[in-house]
Amino acid sequence: MTENTTPRMHVHVIEHRYDIGDRSIFVSVPESVPIHEIAAYMQYKAEEWFGESVGLENTGVAEALVRFYGCLAAEPPKRNIAQKRIVDMYWVREDMAGDEYRRVVDGDLHPRDGLREFLSTRYWK
Repeated sequence: MTENTTPRMHVHVIEHRYDIGDRSIFVSVPESVPIHEIAAYMQYKAEEWFGESVGLENTGVAEALVRFYGCLAAEPPKRNIAQKRIVDMYWVREDMAGDEYRRVVDGDLHPRDGLREFLSTRYWK
């Protein structure tokens, strides 16, 4: 018997509390990927690289997750799911502080070659 090595995936929606209209983007994320931590890492690094007032576009976050972190693009679920797996970029930014912030931003868990250049055209001020 062979063991199934396909990672278990979960569909997450990338959104922002203050979006005007629905700008939600869906990604399929391997269970082992710390998506909130990676999203926070990308947001904080974008602020460091491009200015404190920048916010990453939902599509930019989703594209970076696919390109650099092993996620897959996903379609919205066909049925309404009561408990969505949400990555709200507003709360990703607001909830991380102090030691948690330092661990994520200064740690070596999430850097990727080319990430800075990739995100350089995927933010708003």
